[in-house]
Amino acid sequence: MIDTAAFAARCRGMFVQPTATLRDHAQPLPPWQIAAREHALPLAVASAAVSTLLNWAIPPWFLGVEPFGLSLDFVLLHLVMDTAANLFGILLVACVVMVFSRMCAGRPDFGASFVLAALAATPYCVGKALVPLPVIGPLAWFAGLIYSLVLLYRGGLPVLMIPAQNRAKHFALTLLSLLMIGMVAVMALGQWAQSVVGSAEWQ
Repeated sequence: MIDTAAFAARCRGMFVQPTATLRDHAQPLPPWQIAAREHALPLAVASAAVSTLLNWAIPPWFLGVEPFGLSLDFVLLHLVMDTAANLFGILLVACVVMVFSRMCAGRPDFGASFVLAALAATPYCVGKALVPLPVIGPLAWFAGLIYSLVLLYRGGLPVLMIPAQNRAKHFALTLLSLLMIGMVAVMALGQWAQSVVGSAEWQ
């Protein structure tokens, strides 16, 4: 069973005492499976659940649907896909962080990278959940993204044990790689969408 009280304390700690929270959860370092079950999974599900409920109550304007007018199938699909996207994002960040941690004389194991990625993703997932809210939602998402990147940098020493002189290098390489992966993903998604639209027009 997931310890919800401990999960809530970790989330709160990543906002009010991030350095202490990162240090406390890196010594001793839990297996990545434990971090996934106790933090990454509930974080991904909670973020997706709030986002889904808000999208249900405040549907995007381009759908042309009244509040609470989305079908149950759409709501469930949104919940599943958003949860999967959150988990995949944490996993992707952990993999990139691990690759460059090895290059920068930090911990080479996946467990440390996953713990850092999961904890640092907390503000991002909170902000992402609020995106459907007009005006304040996108601002919360952007603020959460920036703060998560700050936590990713600050966790280089207490979690990954990266020497101080290599922290900036590790962060820069990680950020650049994630940006490049994101750009490729957006381009691929755009081409796929164009092909789908083109096929529909010919039918």
